[in-house]
Amino acid sequence: MTLEMIDITIAIITAIFVFITLTIGIRIASKFFKFHNATFIYIGIAWVGMSFPLIPDLLEPLFILTQPTISDQMLILIYSVFNVILLPVFVILWLYALMDLIGTEKRIKEFLLIFSIVLSILYECFLIYFSLTDIFLLGSISSPYHVIWTSFIDILLLSCILVVLITGFIFARSSLKSEDNLIKLKGKILIGAFILFFIGAAIDAIFITDISNIIARLFLVISSISFYIGFILPKWIRKLLLN
Repeated sequence: MTLEMIDITIAIITAIFVFITLTIGIRIASKFFKFHNATFIYIGIAWVGMSFPLIPDLLEPLFILTQPTISDQMLILIYSVFNVILLPVFVILWLYALMDLIGTEKRIKEFLLIFSIVLSILYECFLIYFSLTDIFLLGSISSPYHVIWTSFIDILLLSCILVVLITGFIFARSSLKSEDNLIKLKGKILIGAFILFFIGAAIDAIFITDISNIIARLFLVISSISFYIGFILPKWIRKLLLN
């Protein structure tokens, strides 16, 4: 089985997105050593996790080229580790960090975190149960090394994306209310980043053509770069936009 040019193009763009997202997440987390604020670590790890659901899209062409002997059950399990099993952990870290940055009231923050953790534990229990009993309740194989997730997984992925987007917009909007032009600029760039992220995620979820995959990943690449610029606001951006 060989890869067509469109498959190679999708794999390259996906690899670029994963690499950029990993790099940006690590750079954000490394700011802890400068500011001694653990929030940078949480945000960095959470942003790294945003690239995990696309890692199976990199594994698929690799498997097609190497033709390893993998059972359908094992393939679904491998993909689900990156695509769904670890995702709630990243979302909780994201939620915790954003509420800390926004200054959410302690009682509300504790309630939302406990609620999210309980839901995540229940979700992970379902995943473990399905994995041990009938893993095809998670997904099915539509072609060699390609998994189609069930509605249960799609709902989970959509829920995680909505949590990230809603909290992200709330954080960005709160920045716009600041009297500090620097913080306002951050808010504007972050809103743009989350809009791009939403468009990319929506295209990826609604359309299933090769061209739509390429367009979606391009939006996600630009979104990830924009998020880094808005969150960190490097000096060269400040000079470019504030002078």
